[in-house]
Amino acid sequence: MLTPADGTTYTNQGLGSQEINVTWTSAGANATYTWTLFASGTPIVSLPTGTDTSLILDFATVDAVLAANGISLNGSASLTWDVEADLGGGNTFLAFNGDFSLGIVRGTVINDFDLLTPPDGFAATIQGDPTQTVEVIWNSASTGNANYTWLLDVQGGDFSNPVVTVPSNNSGADTSLTLVFATINSVLVGAGVQPGNAIDLIWTVKVKGGGDSLLANEFNLELTRGVITSTTEISVSDELKVYPNPATQFINVAGNFNGAENISIIDVTGKVRDFVMNTNTGNNIELDVTNLPNGLYFISISSNENTAIKSFVVNR
Repeated sequence: MLTPADGTTYTNQGLGSQEINVTWTSAGANATYTWTLFASGTPIVSLPTGTDTSLILDFATVDAVLAANGISLNGSASLTWDVEADLGGGNTFLAFNGDFSLGIVRGTVINDFDLLTPPDGFAATIQGDPTQTVEVIWNSASTGNANYTWLLDVQGGDFSNPVVTVPSNNSGADTSLTLVFATINSVLVGAGVQPGNAIDLIWTVKVKGGGDSLLANEFNLELTRGVITSTTEISVSDELKVYPNPATQFINVAGNFNGAENISIIDVTGKVRDFVMNTNTGNNIELDVTNLPNGLYFISISSNENTAIKSFVVNR
Protein backbone atom coordinates (compact mmCIF):
# COMPACT_ATOMS: atom_id res chain seq x y z
CA MET A 1 0.00 0.00 0.00
CA LEU A 2 1.21 3.51 -0.79
CA THR A 3 -1.05 6.44 0.12
CA PRO A 4 -2.25 7.75 2.43
CA ALA A 5 0.88 6.76 4.28
CA ASP A 6 0.73 4.69 7.43
CA GLY A 7 -0.04 6.97 10.38
CA THR A 8 -1.62 9.75 8.31
CA THR A 9 -3.99 12.04 10.21
CA TYR A 10 -6.15 14.83 8.82
CA THR A 11 -9.29 16.85 9.48
CA ASN A 12 -12.07 16.11 7.03
CA GLN A 13 -13.56 19.58 6.53
CA GLY A 14 -14.27 22.25 3.95
CA LEU A 15 -15.57 21.60 0.46
CA GLY A 16 -17.20 18.21 0.06
CA SER A 17 -15.69 17.97 -3.43
CA GLN A 18 -12.15 17.82 -2.02
CA GLU A 19 -10.57 14.42 -2.47
CA ILE A 20 -8.28 11.96 -0.73
CA ASN A 21 -6.43 9.54 -3.01
CA VAL A 22 -5.82 5.94 -1.93
CA THR A 23 -3.16 4.11 -3.95
CA TRP A 24 -1.30 0.79 -3.90
CA THR A 25 1.02 -1.20 -6.14
CA SER A 26 -0.15 -3.81 -8.65
CA ALA A 27 -0.45 -7.45 -7.61
CA GLY A 28 -0.51 -8.71 -11.20
CA ALA A 29 -1.98 -8.04 -14.62
CA ASN A 30 -5.31 -9.78 -13.97
CA ALA A 31 -5.76 -8.86 -10.33
CA THR A 32 -8.88 -7.12 -9.05
CA TYR A 33 -9.00 -5.25 -5.76
CA THR A 34 -11.23 -4.45 -2.80
CA TRP A 35 -10.36 -1.59 -0.45
CA THR A 36 -11.62 -1.94 3.13
CA LEU A 37 -11.75 0.54 6.00
CA PHE A 38 -11.77 -0.82 9.55
CA ALA A 39 -12.76 0.58 12.94
CA SER A 40 -11.39 -1.44 15.86
CA GLY A 41 -10.80 -4.33 13.46
CA THR A 42 -14.39 -4.33 12.17
CA PRO A 43 -14.97 -3.49 8.49
CA ILE A 44 -17.12 -0.39 8.09
CA VAL A 45 -16.70 0.17 4.34
CA SER A 46 -15.59 -2.17 1.53
CA LEU A 47 -15.28 -0.82 -2.00
CA PRO A 48 -14.26 -2.87 -5.06
CA THR A 49 -12.06 -1.00 -7.54
CA GLY A 50 -11.87 -3.59 -10.32
CA THR A 51 -8.38 -3.63 -11.84
CA ASP A 52 -7.61 -0.08 -10.68
CA THR A 53 -4.86 0.30 -8.09
CA SER A 54 -6.33 3.50 -6.75
CA LEU A 55 -9.48 4.86 -5.18
CA ILE A 56 -10.69 8.47 -4.95
CA LEU A 57 -12.81 9.41 -1.95
CA ASP A 58 -14.37 12.87 -1.71
CA PHE A 59 -14.76 14.60 1.65
CA ALA A 60 -18.57 14.38 1.46
CA THR A 61 -18.38 10.58 1.22
CA VAL A 62 -15.89 10.37 4.09
CA ASP A 63 -18.15 12.59 6.21
CA ALA A 64 -21.12 10.32 5.50
CA VAL A 65 -19.10 7.26 6.54
CA LEU A 66 -18.00 8.94 9.77
CA ALA A 67 -21.55 10.04 10.58
CA ALA A 68 -22.96 6.59 9.88
CA ASN A 69 -20.49 5.12 12.35
CA GLY A 70 -21.36 7.47 15.18
CA ILE A 71 -18.49 9.97 14.89
CA SER A 72 -19.88 13.30 16.06
CA LEU A 73 -18.80 16.68 14.74
CA ASN A 74 -15.25 17.47 15.92
CA GLY A 75 -14.90 13.88 17.06
CA SER A 76 -11.98 11.74 15.92
CA ALA A 77 -11.81 8.24 14.48
CA SER A 78 -8.81 5.91 14.72
CA LEU A 79 -9.12 3.71 11.65
CA THR A 80 -7.11 1.27 9.58
CA TRP A 81 -7.32 0.32 5.91
CA ASP A 82 -6.16 -2.55 3.77
CA VAL A 83 -6.47 -3.82 0.20
CA GLU A 84 -7.30 -7.35 -0.87
CA ALA A 85 -6.15 -8.60 -4.29
CA ASP A 86 -8.07 -11.32 -6.12
CA LEU A 87 -5.98 -13.18 -8.71
CA GLY A 88 -8.85 -15.47 -9.72
CA GLY A 89 -9.45 -19.13 -9.02
CA GLY A 90 -10.03 -18.41 -5.35
CA ASN A 91 -6.49 -17.05 -4.93
CA THR A 92 -6.70 -13.88 -2.80
CA PHE A 93 -4.28 -12.14 -0.50
CA LEU A 94 -3.89 -8.89 1.41
CA ALA A 95 -1.24 -6.26 0.77
CA PHE A 96 2.00 -7.41 2.34
CA ASN A 97 2.50 -4.15 4.30
CA GLY A 98 -1.13 -3.67 5.52
CA ASP A 99 -2.90 -2.52 7.69
CA PHE A 100 -2.22 1.21 7.46
CA SER A 101 -3.52 3.42 10.28
CA LEU A 102 -5.56 6.51 9.44
CA GLY A 103 -6.74 9.16 11.90
CA ILE A 104 -9.62 11.41 10.85
CA VAL A 105 -11.21 14.33 12.71
CA ARG A 106 -14.75 14.99 11.52
CA GLY A 107 -14.98 18.69 10.71
CA THR A 108 -17.67 20.71 8.94
CA VAL A 109 -18.09 19.72 5.30
CA ILE A 110 -20.08 21.93 2.92
CA ASN A 111 -21.69 20.70 -0.29
CA ASP A 112 -23.57 22.17 -3.23
CA PHE A 113 -27.11 23.13 -2.26
CA ASP A 114 -30.26 24.56 -3.85
CA LEU A 115 -32.41 27.61 -3.27
CA LEU A 116 -36.10 26.89 -2.68
CA THR A 117 -38.31 29.94 -2.11
CA PRO A 118 -39.16 32.49 -3.38
CA PRO A 119 -38.89 30.52 -6.64
CA ASP A 120 -36.77 31.64 -9.56
CA GLY A 121 -38.51 34.48 -11.42
CA PHE A 122 -40.73 35.43 -8.46
CA ALA A 123 -42.36 38.86 -8.73
CA ALA A 124 -44.04 40.75 -5.90
CA THR A 125 -45.28 44.19 -4.96
CA ILE A 126 -44.13 45.39 -1.56
CA GLN A 127 -47.13 47.20 -0.12
CA GLY A 128 -49.58 47.24 2.74
CA ASP A 129 -48.78 46.18 6.28
CA PRO A 130 -45.08 46.82 7.00
CA THR A 131 -44.99 43.85 9.39
CA GLN A 132 -45.83 41.33 6.65
CA THR A 133 -43.02 38.86 6.12
CA VAL A 134 -41.39 36.98 3.29
CA GLU A 135 -39.67 33.68 4.07
CA VAL A 136 -36.51 32.90 2.11
CA ILE A 137 -35.67 29.18 2.30
CA TRP A 138 -32.93 26.94 0.92
CA ASN A 139 -31.62 23.41 1.38
CA SER A 140 -29.01 22.56 3.95
CA ALA A 141 -25.43 22.47 2.68
CA SER A 142 -23.93 20.68 5.67
CA THR A 143 -24.55 18.51 8.71
CA GLY A 144 -21.93 20.52 10.59
CA ASN A 145 -21.63 24.06 11.91
CA ALA A 146 -22.22 25.90 8.65
CA ASN A 147 -23.06 29.60 8.49
CA TYR A 148 -25.40 31.09 5.88
CA THR A 149 -25.65 34.60 4.43
CA TRP A 150 -28.35 35.85 2.04
CA LEU A 151 -27.06 38.03 -0.79
CA LEU A 152 -29.11 40.39 -2.98
CA ASP A 153 -27.69 42.03 -6.10
CA VAL A 154 -28.87 43.84 -9.22
CA GLN A 155 -29.35 42.00 -12.49
CA GLY A 156 -25.95 41.50 -14.12
CA GLY A 157 -24.14 41.54 -10.77
CA ASP A 158 -21.86 38.76 -9.58
CA PHE A 159 -22.36 39.16 -5.80
CA SER A 160 -18.79 40.45 -5.38
CA ASN A 161 -20.32 43.71 -4.06
CA PRO A 162 -23.94 42.81 -3.26
CA VAL A 163 -26.62 45.39 -2.57
CA VAL A 164 -27.69 43.56 0.60
CA THR A 165 -25.93 41.03 2.82
CA VAL A 166 -27.98 39.53 5.66
CA PRO A 167 -27.19 36.55 7.93
CA SER A 168 -29.91 33.91 8.01
CA ASN A 169 -32.17 33.40 11.02
CA ASN A 170 -30.58 32.30 14.28
CA SER A 171 -27.45 34.38 13.63
CA GLY A 172 -26.66 32.60 10.39
CA ALA A 173 -27.27 29.03 11.58
CA ASP A 174 -30.68 28.44 9.95
CA THR A 175 -31.46 27.62 6.33
CA SER A 176 -34.08 30.37 6.21
CA LEU A 177 -34.39 34.12 6.53
CA THR A 178 -37.42 36.17 7.58
CA LEU A 179 -37.68 39.59 5.91
CA VAL A 180 -40.37 42.11 6.83
CA PHE A 181 -41.94 44.37 4.22
CA ALA A 182 -40.63 47.47 6.01
CA THR A 183 -37.08 46.26 5.55
CA ILE A 184 -37.59 45.34 1.89
CA ASN A 185 -39.20 48.73 1.31
CA SER A 186 -36.17 50.43 2.86
CA VAL A 187 -33.92 48.53 0.44
CA LEU A 188 -36.04 49.68 -2.51
CA VAL A 189 -35.96 53.26 -1.25
CA GLY A 190 -32.22 53.12 -0.78
CA ALA A 191 -31.85 51.80 -4.34
CA GLY A 192 -33.77 54.83 -5.65
CA VAL A 193 -36.88 52.90 -6.77
CA GLN A 194 -39.85 55.25 -6.98
CA PRO A 195 -43.36 54.15 -5.90
CA GLY A 196 -44.99 52.10 -8.65
CA ASN A 197 -41.68 51.20 -10.27
CA ALA A 198 -40.02 47.78 -10.30
CA ILE A 199 -36.43 46.61 -10.09
CA ASP A 200 -34.93 43.36 -11.38
CA LEU A 201 -32.71 41.67 -8.84
CA ILE A 202 -30.90 38.39 -8.25
CA TRP A 203 -30.37 36.58 -4.97
CA THR A 204 -28.35 33.69 -3.67
CA VAL A 205 -27.01 32.27 -0.41
CA LYS A 206 -23.41 31.84 0.64
CA VAL A 207 -22.48 29.02 3.00
CA LYS A 208 -19.28 29.03 5.04
CA GLY A 209 -17.84 26.07 6.90
CA GLY A 210 -14.58 24.28 7.49
CA GLY A 211 -12.61 27.27 6.23
CA ASP A 212 -14.28 27.27 2.79
CA SER A 213 -17.34 28.87 1.24
CA LEU A 214 -19.82 28.12 -1.55
CA LEU A 215 -22.49 30.08 -3.39
CA ALA A 216 -25.77 28.44 -4.36
CA ASN A 217 -27.25 28.95 -7.81
CA GLU A 218 -28.85 32.37 -8.29
CA PHE A 219 -32.58 33.12 -8.53
CA ASN A 220 -34.18 36.07 -10.34
CA LEU A 221 -36.46 38.38 -8.38
CA GLU A 222 -38.62 41.33 -9.47
CA LEU A 223 -39.80 43.72 -6.77
CA THR A 224 -42.25 46.58 -7.24
CA ARG A 225 -42.31 49.36 -4.70
CA GLY A 226 -45.86 49.89 -3.51
CA VAL A 227 -47.18 51.95 -0.61
CA ILE A 228 -46.41 50.75 2.89
CA THR A 229 -49.31 51.57 5.20
CA SER A 230 -49.29 52.46 8.88
CA THR A 231 -45.99 54.26 8.51
CA THR A 232 -44.92 57.60 7.08
CA GLU A 233 -43.93 57.12 3.47
CA ILE A 234 -40.19 57.63 3.16
CA SER A 235 -38.94 60.03 0.52
CA VAL A 236 -35.41 60.35 -0.77
CA SER A 237 -34.07 63.87 -0.40
CA ASP A 238 -31.93 65.06 -3.28
CA GLU A 239 -30.41 67.61 -0.91
CA LEU A 240 -29.12 64.96 1.49
CA LYS A 241 -25.52 63.97 0.75
CA VAL A 242 -23.68 61.03 2.29
CA TYR A 243 -19.94 60.58 1.84
CA PRO A 244 -17.53 58.86 1.54
CA ASN A 245 -19.48 55.95 0.11
CA PRO A 246 -18.28 53.24 0.66
CA ALA A 247 -17.19 54.27 4.14
CA THR A 248 -14.50 52.71 6.30
CA GLN A 249 -14.33 54.64 9.60
CA PHE A 250 -16.59 57.69 9.40
CA ILE A 251 -19.56 58.81 7.32
CA ASN A 252 -20.38 62.48 6.69
CA VAL A 253 -23.97 63.57 6.20
CA ALA A 254 -24.58 67.00 4.66
CA GLY A 255 -27.97 68.68 4.32
CA ASN A 256 -30.47 70.98 5.98
CA PHE A 257 -31.08 69.51 9.41
CA ASN A 258 -33.13 72.39 10.81
CA GLY A 259 -36.11 70.93 12.66
CA ALA A 260 -34.76 67.38 12.53
CA GLU A 261 -35.73 65.33 15.56
CA ASN A 262 -33.38 62.41 15.13
CA ILE A 263 -30.76 60.89 12.87
CA SER A 264 -30.47 57.10 12.69
CA ILE A 265 -28.28 54.49 11.07
CA ILE A 266 -30.41 51.45 10.19
CA ASP A 267 -29.22 48.09 8.89
CA VAL A 268 -31.04 45.99 6.31
CA THR A 269 -32.91 44.01 8.96
CA GLY A 270 -34.48 47.24 10.25
CA LYS A 271 -32.32 47.36 13.37
CA VAL A 272 -31.21 50.82 14.49
CA ARG A 273 -27.44 50.70 14.86
CA ASP A 274 -26.88 54.34 15.89
CA PHE A 275 -29.24 57.09 17.02
CA VAL A 276 -28.91 60.85 17.69
CA MET A 277 -31.91 62.69 19.17
CA ASN A 278 -32.88 66.38 19.16
CA THR A 279 -29.94 67.25 17.04
CA ASN A 280 -29.05 70.82 16.18
CA THR A 281 -25.93 70.18 14.19
CA GLY A 282 -26.28 72.72 11.39
CA ASN A 283 -25.62 71.39 7.91
CA ASN A 284 -23.08 68.63 8.47
CA ILE A 285 -22.53 65.76 10.87
CA GLU A 286 -19.90 63.06 11.11
CA LEU A 287 -20.85 59.61 12.39
CA ASP A 288 -18.45 56.89 13.54
CA VAL A 289 -19.07 53.59 11.68
CA THR A 290 -15.99 51.69 12.85
CA ASN A 291 -18.17 49.30 14.87
CA LEU A 292 -20.41 48.41 11.92
CA PRO A 293 -19.72 45.21 9.96
CA ASN A 294 -19.34 45.46 6.20
CA GLY A 295 -22.70 45.80 4.47
CA LEU A 296 -25.52 48.10 3.37
CA TYR A 297 -26.97 50.70 5.77
CA PHE A 298 -29.40 53.62 5.68
CA ILE A 299 -29.08 57.12 7.11
CA SER A 300 -32.56 58.22 8.22
CA ILE A 301 -33.28 61.83 9.15
CA SER A 302 -36.79 62.44 10.45
CA SER A 303 -38.90 65.34 11.64
CA ASN A 304 -42.57 65.76 12.46
CA GLU A 305 -43.37 66.18 8.77
CA ASN A 306 -41.34 63.58 6.88
CA THR A 307 -38.36 61.30 6.76
CA ALA A 308 -35.42 61.47 4.37
CA ILE A 309 -33.24 58.43 3.82
CA LYS A 310 -30.01 57.68 1.97
CA SER A 311 -28.12 54.42 1.67
CA PHE A 312 -24.41 53.86 2.17
CA VAL A 313 -22.05 50.92 2.29
CA VAL A 314 -19.39 50.03 4.86
CA ASN A 315 -16.54 48.21 3.10
CA ARG A 316 -13.09 47.84 4.61
